[in-house]
Amino acid sequence: DWRVPSIQELYTLCRTDGTTTGFDNLYAIYCNGTAVDVGSLLNGEGFTNMQSNYYWSSTSFANDTSHAWVVSMFDAYVYAGVKSVHFYVLPVRSGH
Repeated sequence: DWRVPSIQELYTLCRTDGTTTGFDNLYAIYCNGTAVDVGSLLNGEGFTNMQSNYYWSSTSFANDTSHAWVVSMFDAYVYAGVKSVHFYVLPVRSGH
């Protein structure tokens, strides 16, 4: 029952307040309005070995399905990346 999170789920992780504020205007933006190293913050919040790197979401980019939404945990930047690029995944599961 493990899966790759949606862009909305990853977005709430990259927001320092855990909300979806700004999600409606998603298009190559910083989750927090500015660069924040959320990878380091998440390591201090119970995650272990969270890399300050790029993580895939399961959400394809509507304008070009050869792309999917990506979140950089180094600076909390969200954009649509080409699916053939190798990035990290952060598996999640529901109801546990």
